[in-house]
Amino acid sequence: MLKVIITAFSLILFQTSIMSMDTFTFRKVSDSFFERQVFLLKYGSKAEKIAAVEALRSAGTKSALRPLILSLKGMDIDPKDMSGYKNPKQYGVFRANYPNDAYFSFNLPEHNAPLLKFFVARAIAEIGDVSGIEPLIEVYNQYTKTIQDPNKFDDPVEAAKYRPTFREPEDYKMVLAVGEMLRSIGSLLHTLPTKAEMFEKAKVLKDAMNHENYYIRSSAADGLRNFDRTETIPWLEEALKKEKSDYAKVAYLSAIVSISIAETDHYLDLITYLKNVDPGVRYRASQGVGSSRIESAETFLEQALMLEENWLVRDRMRRDIDSVKSFKYPQFTPRQQR
Repeated sequence: MLKVIITAFSLILFQTSIMSMDTFTFRKVSDSFFERQVFLLKYGSKAEKIAAVEALRSAGTKSALRPLILSLKGMDIDPKDMSGYKNPKQYGVFRANYPNDAYFSFNLPEHNAPLLKFFVARAIAEIGDVSGIEPLIEVYNQYTKTIQDPNKFDDPVEAAKYRPTFREPEDYKMVLAVGEMLRSIGSLLHTLPTKAEMFEKAKVLKDAMNHENYYIRSSAADGLRNFDRTETIPWLEEALKKEKSDYAKVAYLSAIVSISIAETDHYLDLITYLKNVDPGVRYRASQGVGSSRIESAETFLEQALMLEENWLVRDRMRRDIDSVKSFKYPQFTPRQQR
């Protein structure tokens, strides 16, 4: 009898520990909270949609994946004319998971806003489920064709549409959202069941390093850095040899250094970009050095900070110095110290 009681208690304890591990990674959220966020994600204004995405991302529940994926894809049917109001089932845009829903809407700009797609791509990556890879690749392939090289435009206003610059959140461009999709793809590749599948999907990132837009090329390098496999270093080195943009070169070097974690020639080359004439390149170089996990990075960043005049770059360097210090001297909580 005692053995039976002990066995039963052990099974209960084991089951509880398994449930604890699951809820540690993906917390349970109340149905009312979840339903409210999904409703806002589907039918809210752009600001409400973004707030809902962030709420679902913070909750970390896999139940949010389908709504997020549908939001990433946006409206998939464009009404031809205003007759859709008379016959919504024929012309109106219905949500894919609720084909008979009473709510319907047309392809309004906020449904496909770059800022919304940026946040959704990041949320899908943070939830970290393999089912997010294919939708990210699908939407990336859809929008990457619309992004051009800004340097081929004489008109600065037209060229600015394809540069990763913005003053306000409303100024977010699709190039930023597509770049985030590539980073998210790289973050999720490790969830695939086999090595062959991982590298098959990683070809999307490899091919993206041949894109005409320098920010897309650099984002592909970020994706490979997130993938964190030494087998991809030759891809990055090959792309580096033919790269002309300093911004993209820094991205390639940062990825190589982050994957190899060694004070190689690539690391020393990355250090030199801390003194580049372009503040955007210096900003990016600081990020790369700060995330290198190499002890000497602190010294190089402090030296560069002494000469830096751009306040945005200075702020970036300070944060990267703190990041390096936290790696060298990890901060433990009182509970961890016991």
